[in-house]
Amino acid sequence: MINIKGNKLFHNNELLITVQSSIKDFLILNNVIVLILNYDDFDSDRNIFGYNLNGEFKWQISEISKLHKRNYYTSIYLSEKQDLLAYNKNGVEITINEKNGCIIMSELIR
Repeated sequence: MINIKGNKLFHNNELLITVQSSIKDFLILNNVIVLILNYDDFDSDRNIFGYNLNGEFKWQISEISKLHKRNYYTSIYLSEKQDLLAYNKNGVEITINEKNGCIIMSELIR
């Protein structure tokens, strides 16, 4: 069982990952733990990270073209095809490569 307490992610009540900001949500996809950090207390728009199942850091999401001063992500989720998607505050939905954090595609959907 995985649970979150602030900036820490626990697996079976054992600390697995500690990050610099509170964790808003997580997903596990193809042996990658994907975290989205709370944007209120994180100073970068690149607030999505990937870790392996041992808690080792693998990637931080790639930079996206800036539409405004702040372009942080507000949610992560899976498509019907099990693609990793994220939505940012500017109404842009992106598809993320879960192996390296690169942005595969972006689309304004707002």
